[in-house]
Amino acid sequence: METMRSEVRPAPTQPGLSDADRLAHDKATLVRRPRTVLYRSPAGGPHGSWPADEFAAARQAEGIPARVVMSMREDAFLVVVEGETGAGASRER
Repeated sequence: METMRSEVRPAPTQPGLSDADRLAHDKATLVRRPRTVLYRSPAGGPHGSWPADEFAAARQAEGIPARVVMSMREDAFLVVVEGETGAGASRER
């Protein structure tokens, strides 16, 4: 298992914004939270094959809140859980 993490940085502020506008802007800015990748499946799998969805369903049956996301960078479907698990998990940005 590996953990994907991106740095959480405050949203860039713009001069002239009121405190309320700056707060709304900062709250609306995407914050990527760490997640652990449990399984990878190439996006170009055989027609009608859904291995990532089947893997995620099996984990959900075990009580693990797994979900499938698409990694455009890797051209793959990833089964992930939110948060970090394991001290030695590798990290991607």
